[in-house]
Amino acid sequence: MQGIRRAVREVFEVIWRCLGMRAAEWHSPFSGRCDPAALSTPLPTKEYSGE
Repeated sequence: MQGIRRAVREVFEVIWRCLGMRAAEWHSPFSGRCDPAALSTPLPTKEYSGE
């Protein structure tokens, strides 16, 4: 169960970063897809409180 929750959280983090990337850098060549550099940046939100 713990592995599933971790996988789900990782997926949501990737999606969240991609959405944030598109919102902040909509004029960049990476708009419309995920920039690998964005995946290494921390999330703007606080830690998840679901655990």
